[in-house]
Amino acid sequence: PVCSEGLTVDGSVVIRESDGTTLTCGGLVVDALNAEESSRTCSQMMSAETICCPASIENPCTICPEGLTVDEDLDVGEGTYTCGGLVADALNFEESSEICSQMKRREVLCCPNEPSATVPTATPLTSSVPTAEDVAVEKLSPGP
Repeated sequence: PVCSEGLTVDGSVVIRESDGTTLTCGGLVVDALNAEESSRTCSQMMSAETICCPASIENPCTICPEGLTVDEDLDVGEGTYTCGGLVADALNFEESSEICSQMKRREVLCCPNEPSATVPTATPLTSSVPTAEDVAVEKLSPGP
């Protein structure tokens, strides 16, 4: 069964399926009662437990701790994530988790002026590309 210990969020919390359909956590728990435990459907339903009945988080992932500096409805996930959703969902994962790291990559879009939201910087090139002056000096130097 999904959320065997019960919901830890309001039953009206909406879950967006990968195919674009939506379902509430309350509806999910009811629907799961009719799913065969070894089925793919049940497995997919169980993946929603992170939203509907997340485990106790000791050190939650924080996105924009100083608050959003853009509209919470700003799309940051190709139609699947908004800044508001990102901030709320991040709290369901540990700060040290890979999922949190992935979410933090979009943080700069939601709070671009916040110091913790750093934009990756390019590493300067250190190769020895000859300058025009180097080439001119080579041409003037006598050969071996």
